[in-house]
Amino acid sequence: MLGRQIFIRCMALIMCMLVPVVTWSADVVKDKRYSITLVSSLKPIQAEDFPDAGILQRHHVYTSRFSKNGKRWYRLRVGFFDSISKARPVLRQLRQRYHDAWVNSVSDSEFAAAAKTRIPAGPDNKPVSQLSETPPETPLEQARQALTRGDNIAAMGLLRQVLKDASRPAVKDQALDQTLVQAQAREALELLGVALERQGERRAAIKTYQDYLARYNADERPEVKEGLERVRQRLTVLQTVVTAAPKALAKFEEKPESMDWGGSFSQFSTRDIRLLDNGDTEVRSMLFNNLNVRGRYRSKNIDMRTRMDTSYRYQFNADNTTDDQLRLSSLYVDVKEKRFNTGARVGRQSASTGGILGRFDGARLSYRARPRWKYNLVAGYPVELSTSSTIEETDRYFVGMGVDMGTFAKVWDLSLFGITQQINGISDRQAAGGEIRYSDRKQSHLMLLDYDVSYSELNSFLALSNWFLPSQTSINAVFDARAVPVLTTSNALIGRTEMGVDELLLILSEDEIRQLARDRTGRSYSASLGVSHPFSEKLQVNADVTAYNQTDTPASGGVPAIDNGGNQYSYALTLIGSDVFKPGDISIAGLRYADTTTAAVSSLNLNVRYPLTNAWRAGPAIVIDYRDNDIGFDQLTLKPSIRIDYRWLNNISFDAEVAVLHIETLDSGLPSDTDLFFELGYRVDF
Repeated sequence: MLGRQIFIRCMALIMCMLVPVVTWSADVVKDKRYSITLVSSLKPIQAEDFPDAGILQRHHVYTSRFSKNGKRWYRLRVGFFDSISKARPVLRQLRQRYHDAWVNSVSDSEFAAAAKTRIPAGPDNKPVSQLSETPPETPLEQARQALTRGDNIAAMGLLRQVLKDASRPAVKDQALDQTLVQAQAREALELLGVALERQGERRAAIKTYQDYLARYNADERPEVKEGLERVRQRLTVLQTVVTAAPKALAKFEEKPESMDWGGSFSQFSTRDIRLLDNGDTEVRSMLFNNLNVRGRYRSKNIDMRTRMDTSYRYQFNADNTTDDQLRLSSLYVDVKEKRFNTGARVGRQSASTGGILGRFDGARLSYRARPRWKYNLVAGYPVELSTSSTIEETDRYFVGMGVDMGTFAKVWDLSLFGITQQINGISDRQAAGGEIRYSDRKQSHLMLLDYDVSYSELNSFLALSNWFLPSQTSINAVFDARAVPVLTTSNALIGRTEMGVDELLLILSEDEIRQLARDRTGRSYSASLGVSHPFSEKLQVNADVTAYNQTDTPASGGVPAIDNGGNQYSYALTLIGSDVFKPGDISIAGLRYADTTTAAVSSLNLNVRYPLTNAWRAGPAIVIDYRDNDIGFDQLTLKPSIRIDYRWLNNISFDAEVAVLHIETLDSGLPSDTDLFFELGYRVDF
């Protein structure tokens, strides 16, 4: 039986190897020819108008023309290829010069007439006549033209129509090649992300790219893998930009009136069992409940969004020292008004730009005076803990203003801000600063500055750079210098028994309190350099090195000094494999070495996400740490685990995880520690 299975698999492999040969030998196969469109223009294309690229000499270069909406379009194309996968390598090379080039199918009539309009790719190029072809009436072709013209909004509408048509059951009854329909839908989804990105809707573009990866990650066809690689790279770059920069300054879209809402609800039960040396056990059991709701209303002049993120942690153990906990992470309404170019967000929200230090209860207002100038006003109460569902510290509040400028020369954006924060009638923080961003296809840079004018101290300075090389190698560098924690007068409470600054004011002067705040605030410096390179479609390597230092804090006001020990270094190497064992799987192997102020830690991390079926996925993993402590005994930590998840009806998922944490203190005679961890839960998207 085993021999028969091996024989069948060998024959299948041989047939797969022969299929491309048979396909290539057939000179005329309907819907199996492709070419690459280099240029689409309203002006006639002459041979002298494009440079002689060496790669063109090995292919058939020709021109075509067509009429649409009363306008005549001209195109320069390179052919011919018997599959999209064979056209893709040439497309990658040509895009270094022709950035908007794309692969298109070739009809029999175009193939037959291409010989008459051929342009020799050499020094003796001559102008040639044009070929008339049927106007491309498909929405996908029109969307490509819109993207070429820079009309992103029109392209988005057309691409959404392609996706909508492809999802209709009626399509199956039409005389269409379903493979072609799905290929068009796949390309439309990718181009929709590109259009959203170009329009400045970066977060919507991220969601679209993530949807693309979720749909096609398990597809093993070469042309699909090519698209997956492009989308992964775009998503990585875009997530870096969104994390480092504020939302892009984009104009409002005029959309018909509509209302929609969605979100998710999840429950996860955890059970942590500690095995004691005397045979007894300690058990901690909790239930985590999470609710996320989002709504949106759109009309001709109004775009209104609302969001709520909340969670509740319930303790099953009556004798557990940890209380039940309700968290309200966000609850706000965001309104944009097109006629007056204004916007407002009111409620509990988070921000890391404009001098805002995270979560707060308050309002942010904006007014776009010009297309490249937006003024901002913010006021609110800082929220230290999301477990607070009400505004408790009304004596601590801030007011700030700023301006966003850009984009200039298609690559530069600039933001400036000033902010003041009060607590119990005295200054808590007064800061000014800004951000400057540069981004093009080959590199992106961000520089952020926050300077406290009241204390005359630098609160934070961040410089982040990314470079994207033609070899698909990406390099990132980060330098971060900041106060730890952020310098505020409230830092004077660290290590003291007083509950608030108002109590300190009863026994100390404002100057004495400010000096305590300086003493409790240290400074940290970190620098890192990382490199990422895909060696193949299945293997990518990431490497990074980081140096870190945090200064000491002196003793004062009854609070002892803190010695942070000096420089710390870490080195990491990560291998990421996709489709290694089976299409759709992801394998990660990581090595890390950290030289800290108290120990040298070596770590090995192995993680696999393996698709058992389209709905079931398994994730075995193991973490091994060896800790060489400067003082005391060394430790060995083992943490094997396995995670199983099941997706049902596209919007319901179930997850289960089992893990063992074992800590062995070496050569000490001390008993080992072992914990068993169980998690079971589900998530419903609506």
